[in-house]
Amino acid sequence: MTRLAPFANIEHTGDFRRRRISLRLKLSFRLRRTRLWRGLERVPYYVYVLESLRNGKRYVGSTSKAPEVRLREHNGGSNRWTRQNGPFKPVYYEQCSSRMEADRRERFLKGGVGRRMRDELTGD
Repeated sequence: MTRLAPFANIEHTGDFRRRRISLRLKLSFRLRRTRLWRGLERVPYYVYVLESLRNGKRYVGSTSKAPEVRLREHNGGSNRWTRQNGPFKPVYYEQCSSRMEADRRERFLKGGVGRRMRDELTGD
């Protein structure tokens, strides 16, 4: 008795290629479907500004978590910069409807005009 290979029913490489392509299409459809589904959930995103109690430097970031949770993570030393410049106090945050909007707003607040506007918002 001979053992059959996993793809014994495929007679030549053409069928194997078609099968492989169809698997890729199914996977890409699943990924797109889950991304679309996640987009329908409407998870709120936040853009926040923190100020260091150590040296007065500001940190601008965005998150899908609650700003208070993210503040605790930063004060706990979640990344190198916040570990070296913490502890922080919250200065400003705003809610955005999508991640793309939050990312754009974060980049704006880090730029030249946004930096001046950030200073006005925070009272400096």
